[in-house]
Amino acid sequence: MEDINKVLENNPWIISDTHFKHNNVISYCNRPFKSIEEMDWTIINNWNYVIGSNDLVIHLGDFALTNKGNFRELINILNGKITLFRGNHDRFSRNFYESCGINLISNEFVIWENIYFSHRPIIVPENYYNIHGHIHEKRSQFENQINISVEQMNYKPIKLNELIERRIKWVTQDG
Repeated sequence: MEDINKVLENNPWIISDTHFKHNNVISYCNRPFKSIEEMDWTIINNWNYVIGSNDLVIHLGDFALTNKGNFRELINILNGKITLFRGNHDRFSRNFYESCGINLISNEFVIWENIYFSHRPIIVPENYYNIHGHIHEKRSQFENQINISVEQMNYKPIKLNELIERRIKWVTQDG
């Protein structure tokens, strides 16, 4: 599987908390969809519109809540080469994820340059950022945390460099 540092150096797409096939996430997180099919279709189309077949994707966890057959179908539909940080709902074995072509990260976090990548928000040292998911529609607790759950990103992946540039503008405008 691909080294996470090489993935990050190549300005991957980044997304979190898609929760494909998860019936209750619409009501839990006030997602603007009438059905799970509409939600999945929207996220899949948004994903495939911007991500090409050879593009690198970092998914910060809670990819899908489904069986292995449906999971494989999703992977076959979605463009890109996925590195998945294990979220609290990503419960298949490493062997299964790898058999689907997914690079699985089981660490609590990965540090790259001055950024900690994690599924859950974590407190990081001053002058570092934490890019995370898990808290969906809620705001991150600290200024140096960036929540990229799909609810925060208009249900679309974003390029890592674009996310960092946006964050710099937000901090500059707010400060």
